[in-house]
Amino acid sequence: MPMYLVGAGPGDPGLLTLKAKRCLEQADVVVYDYLVDQRILAHARPQAELIYAGKRSGSPSMTQTDINRLIVDRARQGQTVVRLKGGDPFLFGRGGEEAQELVKAGLAFEIVPGVTSALAVPAYAGIPLTHRDHASAVAIVTGHKEVWDTAPHLNWATLAGVGGTLVFLMGTRQLGNNMQRLMRHGLSGHTPVALVRWGTRPDQDVLVGTVETIADLVEQRGFEPPAVAVVGRVVELRQQLRWFETKPLFGRRIVVTRPRLQAGGFVEHLEQYGATVVQFPTIETVPVAASDRLDAALDALPSYDWAVLPASTACATSLSAWPSADSTSAAWPGCAWRRSAQRRPAPWKPATCGSKPYPPSTAPKPCCPCWGRSPSSGFSCRGRPRRGTSCPKPCAPPVPRSTKSGCTKPFGPPPGPQSCAGCCKPVRSI
Repeated sequence: MPMYLVGAGPGDPGLLTLKAKRCLEQADVVVYDYLVDQRILAHARPQAELIYAGKRSGSPSMTQTDINRLIVDRARQGQTVVRLKGGDPFLFGRGGEEAQELVKAGLAFEIVPGVTSALAVPAYAGIPLTHRDHASAVAIVTGHKEVWDTAPHLNWATLAGVGGTLVFLMGTRQLGNNMQRLMRHGLSGHTPVALVRWGTRPDQDVLVGTVETIADLVEQRGFEPPAVAVVGRVVELRQQLRWFETKPLFGRRIVVTRPRLQAGGFVEHLEQYGATVVQFPTIETVPVAASDRLDAALDALPSYDWAVLPASTACATSLSAWPSADSTSAAWPGCAWRRSAQRRPAPWKPATCGSKPYPPSTAPKPCCPCWGRSPSSGFSCRGRPRRGTSCPKPCAPPVPRSTKSGCTKPFGPPPGPQSCAGCCKPVRSI
């Protein structure tokens, strides 16, 4: 089975690629990192096994060797494995090392690139990495001390003289040392710096200073990782271009108590306005058990002009009790009204008699409709007109009420304004 090294993007679930989503929907096992948003994991199948393999500086975590062994073992078992990594798997995500292990094991794999935080996080903070008047070059650097120990070839003089924008990933705890190195190699201490924490998420936080002052500001604010540091004159454009924090609900934390299956659209709207949404369902909707009272209430509906339901759930539940879509739409236009988003429902007016439709302007007044439940529960047919209407003459012949009668199909208005014959067919009583 295929093995996928997938980039989950910087945090905002809307930045997940379509291919990454498809991989999650097919996965048997998802091995995910600390920076992967939990809302992204919701795309995985309910049967999929989710394994946390995150790493946090200063906290106990699974070693890279253990992670390599895990994904190789699961792939050899024939499972579809997704190794889900924050940002892009090949940009400081150790995806290259994991791919090498898969090659050594003789396992096929695919790389699914992701939107890297090095680009997306500054954009959500209103900072363009390049600008004709400020920066024509960009350098992306890991700020982690472990890399410096194993990569002494990192040329700080070149970074200080790049003449554009520097982006540091994973460097919050080493930020002071990084800034000192840049100043020692010629970068002005007055160069603007922005530190963006949890970028692209509703709890995004931005701290702005200079190369000389940013480390002290971090200590004063207690600014914790994960964060992306942007160094360069483009940071000055933030006050003009900031857009994410100006959303009306940015910084607000909202609890949604609707059932999860019904809360999706509402939650999306809140998130689009910048809110942090916590889903906490306090109610569960379950099907209503069959009962004579419910059957009797539904059978009596044709004698009313209006049916008022307290919620869309009640509407959908009641709709499911009707035998077919044709009889449902004719018997309960209020539910069809809710689904079509009309402003007001129209009173009940059957539109067909048999299979022949009537134009609304010429259809005669309905009388003697044959309504009912499913054949297994029996039908109830009435030989009297709908409340508020009258027929030229009574339906002929009158139809007996029987809980075990069969009706061929629901009929609407009679074939002509002078006759009610055929509005309800006689049924066989058992």
